[in-house]
Amino acid sequence: MAAKLPEAEYIRAQIDEALEQGDQETRAFEERILDNAAPTEVSPWLEMTRWPKYLHGHSFIEVARLASPANLASEPLLVEFSDSLDRVVEQAHASIRDDKVNVFDQARINSFIQRRRAFDRPLMIKLRNSTYRSYKQVFKRLICFAYRTMQPENSIELTHRLTARQLGHLDEMIAIGVELVKAKSTEKRW
Repeated sequence: MAAKLPEAEYIRAQIDEALEQGDQETRAFEERILDNAAPTEVSPWLEMTRWPKYLHGHSFIEVARLASPANLASEPLLVEFSDSLDRVVEQAHASIRDDKVNVFDQARINSFIQRRRAFDRPLMIKLRNSTYRSYKQVFKRLICFAYRTMQPENSIELTHRLTARQLGHLDEMIAIGVELVKAKSTEKRW
């Protein structure tokens, strides 16, 4: 290459090549999640949950795919999990809204869920529909994330491991989900 180009153009080509290589390395680095342990962290929630440490070094795009909504065509089981969550939350919301759960039972549920602390507040039940939708979306993504990270074909190795009890519950959830998917596909044929 040097013999064909004048010296100035040869040097310029080398510089351009080095710059391009540096840009590629920078882009690859920017796509990775970093563990910013500095106390100036923007989000106290991130500090508390330690997500940056947990996801350190992984591609943000690959990790985001793990929590993406279920695909109707390729993930009928995850779609069933999402639909089931919708049904459970809607039934619970309707029960509370229609006063099928009295105030004293709601207080008892609160005391069961939370340990007594100075900052305890009752479980918020009078939420806007948009808030319920947002909460459901977060839980659906969490279910997708948990399920996908436990699949053998998952190429991202994260540091969490489920306990034997959690694995048992996941297996039970999968078995019930498979039965529901089969039942729905049988219904559609008739």
